[in-house]
Amino acid sequence: MNFFETFSGNISEFNELFQKTKLVHVLPNKVGLSADAYFRKLAAACGIPLIHDEEPATGKLVIDRWSIIEYNPAKGDTYKYSNTAQPLHIDYSYFSFDIYAAFIFCEKQAEFGGATRFIDVDTIVQILETIDKTLLERLQNTIIQFGREGNPVANKKDFILSKDDLGWRINWNYFRAKEDIVNITLVEDFKRFLDDYIEQSGELKELKLQPGEGVFFHDKRVLHGRNSFIGNRLLNKAGIVTTVPDIVKKLIAEGRQN
Repeated sequence: MNFFETFSGNISEFNELFQKTKLVHVLPNKVGLSADAYFRKLAAACGIPLIHDEEPATGKLVIDRWSIIEYNPAKGDTYKYSNTAQPLHIDYSYFSFDIYAAFIFCEKQAEFGGATRFIDVDTIVQILETIDKTLLERLQNTIIQFGREGNPVANKKDFILSKDDLGWRINWNYFRAKEDIVNITLVEDFKRFLDDYIEQSGELKELKLQPGEGVFFHDKRVLHGRNSFIGNRLLNKAGIVTTVPDIVKKLIAEGRQN
């Protein structure tokens, strides 16, 4: 798969590009649709849009509501609502079913800072092969518990690094993995590697999205994070799946009844 492309074409052309590209920067649409409608249509061309929000404290899923990322000082103890830099991660490391892609679109951008940062998993593997082959092997041979054990949706056991037919894949979110006390040494070692060699390398792809712009990415093929910012910014986020498990169908039905 290619790492990066920019898209400004017809909706009917989008899926072909996205299936061979890990990260696609989408420019404002030229067909007169609202950003909300446009990005829903692009997502539907690539699979089944999974538009939901999650209550940070409880993990409860709220169906058919964008996951809104904005600055709210009253809730600034979570990255979702803070204006501080957010470390590299994937969005769906802890879900029990496969959410293969995520997408974000911008309604308001910060006055200063606020770019979203991306790096290809292939680059991370190349650097590990150069400086720490032992860590690379450990990441492929140790299963980590992500998320809330016992939760039917927000609970997953997986390797941090693995390979499939499309190449390298990564499953990583420090704050979802650090509760795995058995494997905490590996979790901390990989976090230290990212902090020391990747986060401040200057080699990450930075996209400061403007209103009407967005980005689609294969969640387990790239890591992403955020630069700190001043002022408010408002992004809407959702995922894309190819199939919807029965447990999620049940949650959707229950959410609509409520």
